[in-house]
This record gives sequence, C-alpha cells and structure tokens, in this order.
Amino acid sequence: MKRIIHLEPSLNEKQKTFGNKAIIEIEIDNETNEFKYTLYSYGTKICSIKNNVITKYWDNYSKTTMKHINSFLEFCGLERQSKKWWLNLKTEKDD
Repeated sequence: MKRIIHLEPSLNEKQKTFGNKAIIEIEIDNETNEFKYTLYSYGTKICSIKNNVITKYWDNYSKTTMKHINSFLEFCGLERQSKKWWLNLKTEKDD
C-alpha cells in the first residue's frame, strides 16, 4: 500500500511551505510491516529511507532540494545533513 503526503518545511526552515514541490511517498510492506519513505522534489525521485538506511537516487545538488532533503530527514527522525554529506553519499540506481 502506498500513500502520498506533501512535505512541509521543518522548524529549522524559515519558509512556511514548499508549495507542494516536495512530496513523500510512504510504502508499507504488508508482510513485514516495514515502512519505506521516498522523497520527490519537483517530480524527481531524490532518495528513500527504510530502516534508517538512506538510498540516494539523484546525483546533483541544489540549495532548494537540500532544504527538502533536510526536512525529509527530520520527518523520518534523522539528523539534518550538509551539502558535503550529500555529495559524498553514493548514488544508487533507481529501484
């Protein structure tokens, strides 16, 4: 089962909304009850988190998308990260 929600800026961001430009797809594995969260920014699949493991799909960088990534990380209960961290994270093929 999948569910789509609009990502809102975290409390660390100055803006009040991302204008529906960032969405999270939440997928639930019915057999294991594990959640997989996938971030899309401006329609592009950016990364996913399952069991606190981050899989990066987008091999670029922009300030705006990094804001989306950090709000996504906080939404998933993880710490905000830096541009350097993002650029050093290995990019995987889309699954």
